[in-house]
Amino acid sequence: MELHYISNLETALEFVARLKMDNENLKKSNGDYLWSIDRLKTTCQIVASSFKR
Repeated sequence: MELHYISNLETALEFVARLKMDNENLKKSNGDYLWSIDRLKTTCQIVASSFKR
């Protein structure tokens, strides 16, 4: 019976480790997305200012 509990605990810990990795990947992806949005905003501002001249 103890082996069953240990196996369940190992499975749960592996699941938590995968969730942690997924979370880190999402943070990086979100950072890349926000950087892209900021770059697009800057590009739009440059284009808009060129029309005002």
